[in-house]
Amino acid sequence: MSRLLSLLLILCLGNVLVVADDHYGPSTVSPDTALAVNDFDLSRRWVDELSGLDLKVRAQIQSLEQDPATIDEIRGVNEAQENVFRMSVIARRLVDLREPAGADFQARAEAAGNRLKKISEKIRTDASYRKMEQKFAREFQTEIRNREKKLGKIKSLVKQGDLEEAEQALLVLTTDLAPGALWFEASQHQQMLQAFESERRGFQQTLSEKRRKLFEESLRKVADTQAPDTEGLIRDFERAANALKTAPTTNFRGAELTGPELASRLQDSVLQVQIQGLRHGAMHFYLKGTRDLQSEQAVESFRERFPTFVEEFAKADAARLKDREEILRVYSTYLRTLAPVAARSFSDVEVDRLQGALGTLANHPEIKDEVEQYRLATEGLLTWRRRVADLRIKGSKQSMEPLEIAITKFVRESSDRETSWKWSSQPGQVADPLPDLVPVLGRGVADKPVVMTRIDVSRVPDRMARSPMRQGAYATFAVPPVSPEVIAEFRRELLATDGRHCLTLRAEAAIWSLEWGCVDEVGGIAGELKLEPLAPALLKLTQEQPQYLTQAPLLLKDYPKLERQVIVSVQVKPTWIRYRHHVFMGR
Repeated sequence: MSRLLSLLLILCLGNVLVVADDHYGPSTVSPDTALAVNDFDLSRRWVDELSGLDLKVRAQIQSLEQDPATIDEIRGVNEAQENVFRMSVIARRLVDLREPAGADFQARAEAAGNRLKKISEKIRTDASYRKMEQKFAREFQTEIRNREKKLGKIKSLVKQGDLEEAEQALLVLTTDLAPGALWFEASQHQQMLQAFESERRGFQQTLSEKRRKLFEESLRKVADTQAPDTEGLIRDFERAANALKTAPTTNFRGAELTGPELASRLQDSVLQVQIQGLRHGAMHFYLKGTRDLQSEQAVESFRERFPTFVEEFAKADAARLKDREEILRVYSTYLRTLAPVAARSFSDVEVDRLQGALGTLANHPEIKDEVEQYRLATEGLLTWRRRVADLRIKGSKQSMEPLEIAITKFVRESSDRETSWKWSSQPGQVADPLPDLVPVLGRGVADKPVVMTRIDVSRVPDRMARSPMRQGAYATFAVPPVSPEVIAEFRRELLATDGRHCLTLRAEAAIWSLEWGCVDEVGGIAGELKLEPLAPALLKLTQEQPQYLTQAPLLLKDYPKLERQVIVSVQVKPTWIRYRHHVFMGR
């Protein structure tokens, strides 16, 4: 039974990955496609070469397997084994650069090698093979002695810094020795190669180290991956909060801002810190192979300070303001400013926490009664609408599973039967060839009714949604805009027309969700499935990739082996879309 690919899942990535054909990885439509790699010339060149070798090897092995193998096919087996060896060597270079594509092509080469071993075992039973084996051994040992003498030239190329020529020369020198692995016992083959391999490994280590330095320099040039300055931001926001106690505006990094404008700037800063923290974490991983725990903790700590800062801004305004109309205007402005944060949190607890941060303004003697009357007038309506929405999707939802559960359940059920693959304890990490896994996963997930939650398309102009990554899986689907008539009617119900504004964050966030596209749940039918690498995407993460940017942060600790990490993307056709207080059925 061959080793099988495990898989972890997480959410994906606009147009951030760079490959020549604009594909990000194998899919049910194109299972042989390579995983994307970083924007590094050598990586892209190696992936192109590996893709060509993989197709050639598959064709060679398929031809050899069509009929019972005979001794006359030794030459063809040797040629295929040389290509397999070449694949494994080039894939190792990508592994050195921590590219998930390297792990995939290593798995493809290993699987092809195992198939060739079975073919060679049949040939070895031929009566005339024994004489041929003795001839192989003599020629093999002569070739090794001849090649040992040529290693000196490669050493000179390394010293001169001509890494690419040195590596190519070393590959040529070793490629056609590869068939020995099929025709000799493992211990015999290793013993014959011992002296040659010792020198070769030394050169390869030197080449790998030099190449890795070039790769790291390239990454630094193209990726904005500085650690976020959370301490500086905290100091500046604290100074701004103090300044608001005596003036309606304060200077924040060169701009005169009011309290609500500071809250808006804080919102942007949290988003930027999260993105920058993920990019920095990816760079740290590429350079050192480890997580930067200090930066991760700093990002999370800054994100957690958000309600505290809002409370400080609101307290400063409440202490300074006296006029009722001005207090009401500032309070309403805070609500509109915080509506996106509240909507994207998809959490009543978080909404209440932010509403509490505005408590000094909401409970100001000048407007306290008005705010409370508004709450009493609208809270029942919102509760009723939510219950109606729950009932409308209850029947449909009972037949659906969360996307990540549907995938995991299928894999586990398949593993319980006699299959050639199984889900490992580390799902989502490349182990067996991805082209072998994609069709199986695709058949298992296709046409399944699935449900996705916490969808935010407010940053996506074309409203093509990507659900948040969970257990390494996410979905893509279209979220059509809500009609202006529906939004206008909802505003009337919440007493927010004719210049009047909502007076609770819950109501303001409910309207904002409909207008901009923060969807609680989507039910639909699964279609095409695709696999994508995580690590290269993180270096070019932007705020246009909403799957990473929900209130709950993406934590690198959940993905400890980024060099092997792939994610599952599934296209879904929605059958219903549910906002917190509305349901829209598909046609």
